[in-house]
Amino acid sequence: MSNDETAVPTGISLTHLDPVFRERPDEYLDMLRSREPVHQDRMFDRVVLTRAVDVDAVMNNRELASDPRKSRPGSFSRVQLKVDETFQPLILHMDDPDHKRLRSLVVKAFNQVAVDAMRPRITEVACGLLDDIDDPSCFDIMEAYARPLPTIAIALMLGVDTARCDDFKQWSDGKLQMFNPQRTPEQEAILASCNAALTSYFAEVIQKRRKERRADLISSLIDAEEDGEQLDEAEITNVCHSLLFAGNVTTTDLIGNAVLVPRHRDYDSLEVAG
Repeated sequence: MSNDETAVPTGISLTHLDPVFRERPDEYLDMLRSREPVHQDRMFDRVVLTRAVDVDAVMNNRELASDPRKSRPGSFSRVQLKVDETFQPLILHMDDPDHKRLRSLVVKAFNQVAVDAMRPRITEVACGLLDDIDDPSCFDIMEAYARPLPTIAIALMLGVDTARCDDFKQWSDGKLQMFNPQRTPEQEAILASCNAALTSYFAEVIQKRRKERRADLISSLIDAEEDGEQLDEAEITNVCHSLLFAGNVTTTDLIGNAVLVPRHRDYDSLEVAG
C-alpha cells in the first residue's frame, strides 16, 4: 500500500501476496468498505466490492458473465487464468446454457441424498482427526484439522484412494497458483504440472469406474442422465477438479477463518461483507 495516508489498498495489497492482507484481510477490506466500497483497481483492471448489497446485486445480475473468455482484453480474469484459444473453463467459469446443462447432470449424482449418505463417514473422519491430536490444549488447527479434513472427505465422496491424500493436497495447493496474478515461469510450471497430474489421475479412475461401478460420486456422474444427455470424460474430470480444488481450498479457509474471526470481531456488531 502507498505511504500516502489517504490512499486505499489496491493491486497487490488486495491479494494473498501481501503479508498484511494474507494475515489480516479484514483490516484492508474494512478500510475499503468505509472509504471506497466500489474500488477501481487499475493495477489489475478489476473492480473490488466490499458491501454485501453490491455483491448481491452483481451475483444476481444475469447480464453479467462468469466465462472469462467474454471479458475484455487485459482484464483481471483473462490475465489471471491465462485465457487463450486452448482455455477450457471449469464449471465455476461457465455461463448458461453450458453451465445449466452441466449443473443439471451433476445434481443427478451430487444431491442431498448422496451427501446425507456420506455424513456418518465424514463425521467419523472429523472426529478421528481430533482424536489424533496429541495435546488438545495447544496445536496447529490448520495442519492437524483444517487442511486434511476436506481432502479426505472429498476423496471419500469421489471414491478415490484416500492413501493418495498427500498427492491430492499437493496438486490442489499447486492449483492455487491460478489465483496468483503475477506467476513466475516456475509457478506457471507448477500449475501446469498439477493440472496435468490431476487430469491423468481422474482419467484413470473414470475408466475403471466405467468397467466397474461403485457407490461413489464418479460412478454416479458416469450414470447421470438428463433429457437423454450424459457427461463425457472431460466434463466428469471438470467436476472432479472443481470439487477437489475449490472444495478443498474453501473448506480449509472456512475452518481457519471461523477460528480466527472471534479474535478480531465483536459478534454483536459484525457486518456481513461480500
